[in-house]
Amino acid sequence: MAPQEQKTILLVEDKAITAMAGAATIKRFGYQVIIANSGEEPVSIAAAPRLWIDIVAPEDRKAQQTAKDGYSRNAIDRQSEQRQTAQE
Repeated sequence: MAPQEQKTILLVEDKAITAMAGAATIKRFGYQVIIANSGEEPVSIAAAPRLWIDIVAPEDRKAQQTAKDGYSRNAIDRQSEQRQTAQE
């Protein structure tokens, strides 16, 4: 699968109004935005095999720590490997 031309940002935010405002701002810069609630949802989204996430924007320190745990790190590494293989 080839990378998308439009970059995708996974925005992690549990407050709907903040997520909508953040997504609107990010979209103005030409990015596609996927909104995830805090918890395991962002990890599941990042691990999806057919989804390209270019940037993860966590909402707070706790979400940042979750993004660094072994499971999500493996998912991000796996995605990076798939992207490199697709480009070769």
